Amino acid sequence: MKSQTPGQIENAKDRFSSRVTDYVRYRPRYATEIFQWLREEVEACEGATLRAADIGAGTGISTEHLLQAGFAVDAVEPNTEMREALLAQHGWRQGTQPAAELRVVNGSAEATGLAAASVGLILAAQAFHWFEPKATRLEFQRLLRRPGIVAMLWNDRRTTGTEFLERYEDLLVRRGLDYAQVNHKQWDESRLSKFLSEGGSPMRTRSWESHQDLDWESLVGRVASSSYMPGRGDAGFARMQDELEEIFRACASSEGRVRMSYDTRVFLARWA
Repeated sequence: MKSQTPGQIENAKDRFSSRVTDYVRYRPRYATEIFQWLREEVEACEGATLRAADIGAGTGISTEHLLQAGFAVDAVEPNTEMREALLAQHGWRQGTQPAAELRVVNGSAEATGLAAASVGLILAAQAFHWFEPKATRLEFQRLLRRPGIVAMLWNDRRTTGTEFLERYEDLLVRRGLDYAQVNHKQWDESRLSKFLSEGGSPMRTRSWESHQDLDWESLVGRVASSSYMPGRGDAGFARMQDELEEIFRACASSEGRVRMSYDTRVFLARWA
């Protein structure tokens, strides 16, 4: 299957506007060890600065992890509703700025609006597949203080191994609006390696296992948070939900939960 250039995906920056509440509540988090490892990688760079640019920060899931790991963070997000959700979680309002360790910026991967050579880490968590690669590379080269670290992170949902995982994937393929087009797995490792390694050292990868145990309400919210599925109130949502309930009833444990399993994968390179 030929993948489409991410920069060509229609309305990429607005796809999640109606899904913010579900995104905040039901998207999986990340292992804290990942961000401690990223800090160690940055600290190993001569003259390192523990300021990170979280590109495509969304509602701030990765931003929060970076702050907890001791980074100051520039959270760059083009979607207004997602920026508002990020600020709200920290007790701030749109139009105000939080404390010095966090800045929330209306910008994109291709034009962050940040100062040149201002960060020691550039991170794109669950976001790189939306970027236009050539313009993004130029912006990252401008933004990064060298030597520094560029990293991409995904919760890579498993699609086989249990009846639930396999039936859930089949539902996404059949009921997804443009699942094949935007599925991040089309960004294979060779493309990531080309992007990351052109900036310096060869790409390295690490992986962590994680999971979500979801009750019925959480499972519906997890599906509704995905931009390639019908959203709440959209045509086709009710029929999709009926099929999802059949899967849930067939696969749920005696405690009324199903397990969504992930391999959290990090792709990283040092740019000199």
